[in-house]
Amino acid sequence: MSVVVQNWPSIRAELADIDLDTYRGYDKVAAFAPKSRLNVRRVSLLHPYDLIFFTALVLELRDGVSASRLPAHEDRVFSYRSEEAGENELYSKAPGYRDFRDAVEGRVQKGDSNFVGITDIGDFYPS
Repeated sequence: MSVVVQNWPSIRAELADIDLDTYRGYDKVAAFAPKSRLNVRRVSLLHPYDLIFFTALVLELRDGVSASRLPAHEDRVFSYRSEEAGENELYSKAPGYRDFRDAVEGRVQKGDSNFVGITDIGDFYPS
């Protein structure tokens, strides 16, 4: 059981007293996490209070954001969706990266394209 779960009543009371208009948050801790066998991704580790605040913000905004997105399409849109999420999940697990790779491979096999370009926007932001 995590420290947050064990101490939730006192943490909840402390969080409720924070003025979000003036709250500055804690400094994040920069680290590297494996992305693949040969690559790493820079990640930020958040203080538990900041993680709770950001998660709450995502939960408040996600349905409105989802309503304004392109509709899911089995061979064009491969982003996580909140509409299909199971209980206690922010987003559904499908379609996932494997579905994306299978669709790309299917297009290549058709021979309609001579080139395939793939990018990871997660690498865009630090650049």
